[in-house]
Amino acid sequence: SEMCIRDSNQGFVEQEGDILVSRLVIEGPSAATILLRGLGPDLEGANAPDFLSDPRLELSRLVFEGEEEVGTQLLLFNNDWEVDSNAAELAAVLAANGKSLEAGSKDSAILVTLPEGVYRVKLSGDGEWVGAGLAEMTVIE
Repeated sequence: SEMCIRDSNQGFVEQEGDILVSRLVIEGPSAATILLRGLGPDLEGANAPDFLSDPRLELSRLVFEGEEEVGTQLLLFNNDWEVDSNAAELAAVLAANGKSLEAGSKDSAILVTLPEGVYRVKLSGDGEWVGAGLAEMTVIE
């Protein structure tokens, strides 16, 4: 069967745990390679007021017992896209998909291949917790 996953979530990240949360469901016989971007500084070019200066992305897998969600397992997190061990591959995939980020920016990005499952993506601030942010998910073919 064919799989199509694309989602974004935009909002204002505040203190006291008010963060952006998106759910990602992967169904099908094969794994999916997903590009996640957590934008703050990149929004300045779109004239977004009060953008989140240092966004942090977290990717967790939801754990179920039957139909009931019983917990989460943190898989990956990123704070500053250029510091990951796969930064060169990430930069190439971002550029190839028209989603390049400024060198030295504090935006976050994760490139990951995920099996079938239910996942949670969280966008929060690292240190300075207030501002406009965008969490984006794109399937890489």
